[in-house]
Amino acid sequence: VDALMARAGRPRKFVLQRLAFHTRLSDRVKEVFAQGLIDIGQAQAFTLGDKDEQDALLPAVLSHAGHYRAETIRAAFTDSLIPLSRAIFDTALIQGVRHDLFREEVYAEDRAEFARLQRDAVEARRDARCAEGGTGGTVATGGPFPPGPFRYGVPAGEGGGAVIHVADNLAVK
Repeated sequence: VDALMARAGRPRKFVLQRLAFHTRLSDRVKEVFAQGLIDIGQAQAFTLGDKDEQDALLPAVLSHAGHYRAETIRAAFTDSLIPLSRAIFDTALIQGVRHDLFREEVYAEDRAEFARLQRDAVEARRDARCAEGGTGGTVATGGPFPPGPFRYGVPAGEGGGAVIHVADNLAVK
């Protein structure tokens, strides 16, 4: 990459994006892009799928061009993935990732692995709070809002601590 950057006189991000077009796009998607049947944003979005996934989605994109904008294509490849920007753990611990070089997001491919690492990090934060003399707290999971006392109020004398909420999408609040 460094040699290509020097040769082209372009920044690393530019070189990586162009390499993504060359290495990540299926031959069929490259051909359709060269013919002008999809735009550059759609081609960028296609780089998120593997070549078989791209070739499977391409007929739908071509037959319903107005419906499949870049964001729709991107979502087709990433909706089942989890953005690493939601992680509260060291993201170097995650094994399988998919890079979106055009949106600068990285996705975890294994939801169970991400959930385990996120849960471990939440419990470590709770334990650290207890070790510092805090009252610990509650870890709530699921839904857009934490259940129980945090949402509805706590009876007098039963409060204290914090609620760490892990939403269905594995974001921590």
